[in-house]
Amino acid sequence: MTDILSRAKAHYRDRLSAPLQYVEVPEWPDEKGDPTKIYYRSSMTLSEQQEILALNQAGKVGEALIATLIAKALDEDGKKLFKLVNRQEFMRQVDSEVIAQIVSQMNQDEGLTDEQIEKN
Repeated sequence: MTDILSRAKAHYRDRLSAPLQYVEVPEWPDEKGDPTKIYYRSSMTLSEQQEILALNQAGKVGEALIATLIAKALDEDGKKLFKLVNRQEFMRQVDSEVIAQIVSQMNQDEGLTDEQIEKN
């Protein structure tokens, strides 16, 4: 069993060390007017997934979307962009359609890595 668990943990570490993907958000332009890039990894911890599933099952779809965004959104260095304290601001002061679009792209793993962009 220990060998299997070791392989499972190695697999997860490999996924965490893979290049970051990103979603472009034209609705939130940066100071140059370019679309904001929100970086992310496709992997999440079980505790993060559990929170999101519990929110969905409780019918709190909007909160689940925001929890997903908070859990996955990173800057280009892989650091978290948002904190749990930002949840209420997202709930009340940010366009829900844009949040849904970002999370949908993250969940579909359709984000692009910088390496993929450079190849094209």
